[in-house]
Amino acid sequence: MALEMGQVTEQMMQQGNAVSPSQSFYYIEGMHCGSCVARIEDGVRRAFPQVRDVRVNLATGQAVVEGDVVPAQVVDEIQKIGYKARVKQNPEPVAGSAPVSEQMKPSPASRSSEKNALLRLTFAILLTVPLFLMHMLGWHFAQSGWIQFALATPVLFYCGQDIFRSAFQLLRRGESNMDTLIALGSGVAWLSSVKALLMPQPNVHPALYFDLYFETAAMIVTLILLGRYLEAKARTRAGEAIEALMRLQPDTALVQRNGEWLEEPIRQIKVGDLLMARPGSRIPLDGTVVEGEAQVDESMMTGESLPIHKKVGDSIIGGTLNQNGNLIFQVGQVGEATMLARIIALVNDAQTGKPPIQRFADKVAGQFVSVVMGLAILTLIGWLLTGHSAAQAVNATVAVLVIACPCALGLATPTAIQVGLGRAASKGILIRKPEGLEMAHHLNVLVMDKTGTLTLGQPKVLAFETKAGYSEEDCLRWAAAVEAHSEHPLAQAIVAYAASRQKQPVQSSVETNKNASDSVRVQHFLSQTGAGVSAQVEGRRILIGKPDYLALQGIVVASVSERLDLAAQKGQTPVLLAVENQLAGCFFIADPLKPETEEAIRRLRSMHIKPLMLSGDRMETAQAIGRQAGFKPAEVKADVTPQEKLEFVRCLQQVRDQQGRAIVGMVGDGINDAPPLAQADVSIALGTGTDIAMQTAQITLVHGDISKVVEAIELSRAILNTIRQNLFWAFFYNILAIPAAALGFLHPMIAAGAMALSSITVVLNSLRLRRA
Repeated sequence: MALEMGQVTEQMMQQGNAVSPSQSFYYIEGMHCGSCVARIEDGVRRAFPQVRDVRVNLATGQAVVEGDVVPAQVVDEIQKIGYKARVKQNPEPVAGSAPVSEQMKPSPASRSSEKNALLRLTFAILLTVPLFLMHMLGWHFAQSGWIQFALATPVLFYCGQDIFRSAFQLLRRGESNMDTLIALGSGVAWLSSVKALLMPQPNVHPALYFDLYFETAAMIVTLILLGRYLEAKARTRAGEAIEALMRLQPDTALVQRNGEWLEEPIRQIKVGDLLMARPGSRIPLDGTVVEGEAQVDESMMTGESLPIHKKVGDSIIGGTLNQNGNLIFQVGQVGEATMLARIIALVNDAQTGKPPIQRFADKVAGQFVSVVMGLAILTLIGWLLTGHSAAQAVNATVAVLVIACPCALGLATPTAIQVGLGRAASKGILIRKPEGLEMAHHLNVLVMDKTGTLTLGQPKVLAFETKAGYSEEDCLRWAAAVEAHSEHPLAQAIVAYAASRQKQPVQSSVETNKNASDSVRVQHFLSQTGAGVSAQVEGRRILIGKPDYLALQGIVVASVSERLDLAAQKGQTPVLLAVENQLAGCFFIADPLKPETEEAIRRLRSMHIKPLMLSGDRMETAQAIGRQAGFKPAEVKADVTPQEKLEFVRCLQQVRDQQGRAIVGMVGDGINDAPPLAQADVSIALGTGTDIAMQTAQITLVHGDISKVVEAIELSRAILNTIRQNLFWAFFYNILAIPAAALGFLHPMIAAGAMALSSITVVLNSLRLRRA
């Protein structure tokens, strides 16, 4: 038996929210650059051939493995590669649980490691400063070499133990990464100094011997530790937008128990409970207002700057702020089914994804270390072959090893995405798939559904006219009974209109209507998507739909053609009613434009994006609405079915001009928009629409404001521009720095500082997106 549309929607929503059983999630510690990312991804793929994809995110320290694997075995493999790892719990939503579950919170281990890094950095600075002063002030005496040895050795092998441990583990596997370069650079400086100390040159007094590089070795490690600590702090700031969302939900709520209001933990609240939100407090969970009115600030969830007036029957979102008034509401969602938890989960999941530009950067970084080691060897040989001293050769080689670490390259993309996704979430823009970011940057054609996207999606019947021989009361009763079984906005408008004209209101809910109107029995209900519906009511065959739909059923509609044309010129949509194959009446329905639609279309044009409107209405009606919104006649396509919407998007993608293939975006909110949304290069769904549309789209707008579409595109451009800037500076830095180091223009200490500075610069540049 065919499923009801509501059941289909629910099933698809559950499938969209559920975590695939073949996905596993992990926290990883010890990554410092893009080569670390590439090494883990390649290592897991080699160890587990059944794995379909591995995505490691340097900025968040998280990984996703797609494939049927045992998580504990993946953890073991990652640890063999040289990194600490643990399984990231990803429980299914449980009613009554707190919305921010373990998989959404930052790793506690990462915070403890940050404190440990600060302690080691502090100790390294306390030991390195005297070393640096001895070197700069020329404090050379008989025992100065041994004092330098005593100060430098703990810096390398205690403060920098993670660097050397990682390098050693990788060496045993025949691999290398940034830690290899740092260990080689500082280790070579330390070893050459120990050799000079134990085997001094003949006839040279120890007080006059200057070929010691203990301060260089210690300074390299200290600067690297400083850079990593500052990076960690900057990355914490990058995730502040998500952490701010996590803090929105209160820990307790006022719940009604046996007629009394009691304060209970959020975990104990169940669906259906009555909660109270007092003025100035945050609404604890999603629900529907049953008593009271208030202005609610939803800015942190939807990006809507102005408070929203909430009254009985309105839905409210957990985490939003009740500015005034007392609200009593019935809980609709708890745990990870709440809007707040879903937003955090979507952003968290999106941060583990990778746009193509990041995959390219990770691949380059993965090969970069090997190239740098080769350059370092060539530098050493070149200096020795040209007659320079071993000390000069070591200096240049160490500088090449240290300055060429691909930290900035590895951080360029993930930090920008992390900050950008957080900023987008705070504006009510949920980017589910990072691939959509890159495509949105190149967007040049944007197709928009009309009803519910450009219009309010709340159509109203302006007039109902009956043909001679049919009573209005009978026609409205029959029409309402049939349309109550449909979820189409026009159907709901007819039901509401009939209820307002009849003594006995007709409910718009399908199940409620079936129970409330047994006297109006509906049989053989059939819906033809985008055209109309038919059913048997009180022994009569009833058809309701477009004029063309009725005409195809053999019903003569020519007698009202002039009236239909007049309505279309006014932007009204006609819906005809036929009884026993005879035209009985006509509904004239209008759906007003959203106030922000005209400005949004203007802004799209200013961004060199061509707007197009799709509508199932007659051409005259669609053109009238298109003119109001600012569309040109050629930019309006009317009388299209859902299948034709899909074909229209597909045809646009095949059109080529002088600038290449058209990058097509689709904005929609209805069930019939899901196929073209899936086909489009960039898909954007309005959060006020259906669950199927939101699960299909790459980008979801929590608010139904069409201007958010423009903001989403602008933000995607800002994120991609930031990524490009980061990658440019990362490559440009290495292109300039490596030759300078190889030619001896950079001291190893300066190289270490410059390397750390390059990474910090990339992160700080990404942080600018917080104000985008």
